[in-house]
Amino acid sequence: MLSGAGLIGEAWTVERGRWLAGRAGAWSFVLGSVVESAGRLEASAAMYDADGTLVVRVEGRAEEDTGLFELVDHLALGLLAGRHGESVSDLSRLAALTTESLAALKAWLAGEQAFRLARYLDSVDAFRRATDADPTFALAWHRLAAALAATAMIEPAREASAEAHRRRERLSEHARTLVEAQHAWITGQSGEAERRYAALVTAWPESLEGWFLLGDVLFHSNPYRGRSAVQAREPFERALALDPDHLGAMIQLARIAAMERRTGDLGSLVAQALARSAGSDQAVGLRALRAFACRERAGEDEAIRELAAARGLVIARAFSDVVLYAGNPDGAERLAQELFATARSEEFRAFGLITLAHLDLARGRTVEAFDRLQEADRLDPAWALTTRGLFASFPFLPIEDDRRAAVRKELVAWDPGTARPAVAVPLAFHNELQAHLRVFLTGLLAVRLRLPDLAALDAEALAELPVPEGATALLQHLGRTLDAEILRARGETGAALAVLEQGRLDVWFQYAVASPFYAGTFERFLRADLLAAVGRVPEALRWWGAIAERSPFELPFLAPALRRQAEAWRTLGDPARAADAEARARVLWADLPSW
Repeated sequence: MLSGAGLIGEAWTVERGRWLAGRAGAWSFVLGSVVESAGRLEASAAMYDADGTLVVRVEGRAEEDTGLFELVDHLALGLLAGRHGESVSDLSRLAALTTESLAALKAWLAGEQAFRLARYLDSVDAFRRATDADPTFALAWHRLAAALAATAMIEPAREASAEAHRRRERLSEHARTLVEAQHAWITGQSGEAERRYAALVTAWPESLEGWFLLGDVLFHSNPYRGRSAVQAREPFERALALDPDHLGAMIQLARIAAMERRTGDLGSLVAQALARSAGSDQAVGLRALRAFACRERAGEDEAIRELAAARGLVIARAFSDVVLYAGNPDGAERLAQELFATARSEEFRAFGLITLAHLDLARGRTVEAFDRLQEADRLDPAWALTTRGLFASFPFLPIEDDRRAAVRKELVAWDPGTARPAVAVPLAFHNELQAHLRVFLTGLLAVRLRLPDLAALDAEALAELPVPEGATALLQHLGRTLDAEILRARGETGAALAVLEQGRLDVWFQYAVASPFYAGTFERFLRADLLAAVGRVPEALRWWGAIAERSPFELPFLAPALRRQAEAWRTLGDPARAADAEARARVLWADLPSW
């Protein structure tokens, strides 16, 4: 049918291929030949763009007719490899060269397309098909790990990353470094991941993957290491310069633009991202971020309607972005109230009340925050109690000793074994940790009550509890925090700081975003205080400045951190910065206590 009248019997030339491609509306065409000689098949194939430009030529042979299908697969793999270019920043060509399964490669390419359009659930399915078709396909495991991590399935992501890491020796040095860096990050070694990505972009400055993933590590992990997420801006901009259609870079740069109050750039980046993939997993959240950051009331209302019907992960991501980056506390509170009011389960309504209580504290409304927890107590008593203990232990809240002692007594009397296991994320993150949280909180409250010896007994009890699978980093963080608080209460400031500085493992950022305990804000706030106390004020400013950049549950610490920054800038002789920090604190908390 495609050959058309007047071409029957003519030689298959490039000109004829161009004519047929134009008639069919094809982007490319293939010409080739198969020759049989003494029982052996020799074949060649060449792929051309629609204008007749040669893209790639491949050859192959089969010793007998039975090898025909393997020969066809060999040619197809070679053509696909060439189609995706020579750049080391593009994994597609390497993928075609590291699997012998055409089915695996086709699934990988489908997954790659979905992944680059931020349709992560679709990409998970495709990459799983690729690993099923070829279990030795290292890059398929590598991309599957990334897609699973993007959908908050961290344990399966770690398993997939381990598979890629085991098979990395077949890869080029560039791809092997990518696999090793991602494996370090996913297993809680963000510093090592950053080191490897930095080395990669130094060796391969045109590495699109390297620049984007370096930015991603900095954006997600910097706040937990005393640095701002805004430092990720340059790597993301380098990635976008290498590929102006890179959706992931657009999305992250939009968040950074919101953080920096560059609403014009935010609007432009969101428009670009939506034009690239209006159906991406993050499209609803981007529209919400733009509307709330630009204070577009009609857009805010539409975003609330969209989010009310969205999947839980979409809601959580969008809510965090708006609360943290939009600079619109009234709008963020309205979004939270609207979303949690329509919660389908008691558990999620309890989580909503706990979240709203954190927003109350962020704005200095202590009474309202504890009232929210009273409401939550009827829905989920265990979570209401642990959150009440957390709030009572905050060092900057004006809470009487009697009230702190009463909360501690209630925690001591509580049996965590009676707590109903949570079903929904993120409450389910803590199902095996209630006993640990109880002892951590009783220890903190003992410190607040100036009873360090009693707190030391709680620290010992915390250290003796069994460590649930996957909770090592969190429990190390809780233990360090409590030990440092006790040392500071005893006047051993330097020793307390040394305890915090010995930490190594990171909490995975998606856990930290979704949990007041995994967020680790206590440890970072305390670390900044200790740094200032020993005269390392510039370092303290960095730690205070990185608070409330990644989790809504950090927000109660924001106004106190800003007030401390104001005091530090005055100490350093910079009244302008001191006044700016003080003003930002008062926007959140008008009646600031003198901490």
